[in-house]
Amino acid sequence: MFAIKRLLKKLLPRVILQPVSTLYSVLIRKRQLSHWKNLQHLSPHETFEIIYQERMWGSRHEDADLYYSGGGSHFEEIVAPYVDAVEQFVGSYGQNLDAVDLGCGDFAVGKRIRHLFNSYNACDVTESVITRNTDKYEGLDVHFSAVDLTADELPRGDVAFVRQVLQHLSNNHIKAIIPKLYDYKYVLITEVLPKNLGFTPNVDIPTGFLTRLATRQKDSSGVVVTEAPFDFKVKESKTLCEISIDGGVVKTILYIL
Repeated sequence: MFAIKRLLKKLLPRVILQPVSTLYSVLIRKRQLSHWKNLQHLSPHETFEIIYQERMWGSRHEDADLYYSGGGSHFEEIVAPYVDAVEQFVGSYGQNLDAVDLGCGDFAVGKRIRHLFNSYNACDVTESVITRNTDKYEGLDVHFSAVDLTADELPRGDVAFVRQVLQHLSNNHIKAIIPKLYDYKYVLITEVLPKNLGFTPNVDIPTGFLTRLATRQKDSSGVVVTEAPFDFKVKESKTLCEISIDGGVVKTILYIL
C-alpha cells in the first residue's frame, strides 16, 4: 500500500491526489476486512500460510518470489534505521551474543543483522517460509525452524528479536508468548503504534494480517507489552528506534530482563 501511495504522489496533481488516495484507502480497507474475517477461526499456522499464499502483505513486482513480509521489512526508510539501532545495541551491550529471531518472515531484515551475532536462530510459524529461507540463505549460517510462538518451546539465546509480530496477534496469543520471553537477557520488540501518545494500548483483535492501527478508523491502538493485560516485567527499557510512517510510528524498544 505504501508503494501505491508513492506512485500516486508522483503521477497525480496535488488537487486531486487526496480524493483519489482516500478512495483507494477505503477500497483497500474493505477488501482487507473481508479477507480478515475469513481467517479468524484458523490456527496461526493456517492463518499466516494463507496470508503469504494470497500475498495479503503485497509483493515486489520485480521479484517473482511469493514470500513477502510487507513494506515494513523492505522499505529502506524503515529498515535502515532499525539496522543501525541493532548495530548500536550490539556495540553497547556486548559482542558474541546468540540471537533468536522470533517471527523472521521472509528474512529481508534478518539477513542484514545476522553478521553481528555469534549464532543466529530464525523461526516462523509458516513452514513454507522456513523451507524457502533455508534454501535461499544457506550461506548465512542461520538455523531456520518452524515454530508456533504461541504453542511451542522457543529457541535458546541471549537476545530475542520480535519485529512487527505481536501487532498481528490476538491478546490471547500474545499472552501465550510473553512468559517465554523471560528466558532471554535482552528482548527487542518492534511495533507499529499510533502517533497519538494518549492512545489506549492493547485493544484486542483477532490474529491476522492487519494490525491494531490498521483495523480501527478512530482511536487506533497498538501493542505495549508492559501494559495490561500482558504486564511484561523488565529491569530496564529503552527506545532504540522510532520511524514515522503514514498514520503511525514504527517503534523499537529494548527490554533488559
